Amino acid sequence: MNTALFHFLGGDAFFFGLLVVAAGAVVIGVSGGKRRRSGSAVILIGWVLIVASATAHLVVAYATLAYLSILVMTARPSRTISEPAELPGNAADSPKRVPLMFRPCPNLCTVAIAAMVFEIFMHHPGQIRVSEQRPIVVIGDSLSAGINDGVDIPWPTCLDEMTSVKVANDARAGATCRSAINQLDRLPKQCVVIVEIGGNDLLGGRSASEFRADLDALLTEVQSPEREVVMFELPLPPFFNGYGYAQRHLADKHNVSLIPRRLLASVLFSKDATLDSIHLSNAGHRQLAERVADFLGLHNSQ
Repeated sequence: MNTALFHFLGGDAFFFGLLVVAAGAVVIGVSGGKRRRSGSAVILIGWVLIVASATAHLVVAYATLAYLSILVMTARPSRTISEPAELPGNAADSPKRVPLMFRPCPNLCTVAIAAMVFEIFMHHPGQIRVSEQRPIVVIGDSLSAGINDGVDIPWPTCLDEMTSVKVANDARAGATCRSAINQLDRLPKQCVVIVEIGGNDLLGGRSASEFRADLDALLTEVQSPEREVVMFELPLPPFFNGYGYAQRHLADKHNVSLIPRRLLASVLFSKDATLDSIHLSNAGHRQLAERVADFLGLHNSQ
């Protein structure tokens, strides 16, 4: 597995970045500001990791982190105060010098930890359990359809074979959020829908706002009280936060459960799992099916 790429596209870099930012704040705070330059360099490295992770976090959290980071890096070194030692019969003792820690430093650490705790529930959610009494329909692109007809065994087919649930694969190579709406004609009234879409939108250069509008239209068509809808989060390259914001917001709007981006990224960057770093090999399809079955709480058919 390409560890570095996995940590960025899978979102782990966000957590590493927060830890690094907090470490930089500790360096500056404990030294009373005397190591501001080295601590600031550490904080900036942390921000590179945070931004490059393309994590769709709360804007207010990002703004607060940025404000406190700037405050910590630009504040003047702390002074010292003198406190006479108050010991009985020892009033003439020399004053005791106590370094003052920057107040922004512990605040920055607190906000970084809070952001980490909030995100971890999105990054590592509990297992989703879908009904095994309803068929599953996969709406997706070539990642689910495969690219070698008659050679590939797509992961939805593997999922059908390894579980007791009937799985129909309605994925099509080249599909986008907009074109996938045409794949809904034969969608059963009662079913579990797994949406694996958006990679071609991202690679095709569509803006985050266009992606959001098309995905909103797709989920509007898919969602109904009789259906359970699950959607893959996209493994995102740096600075594509808008795609992640769109998926999370629309998942909440349409009552859609999310499969965290880390799951798909872990398969894509596994050894021998892809043919060209994007499309899955038979081993990759099998591995993804196993992870989806585990995540959705589906029982093995054997």
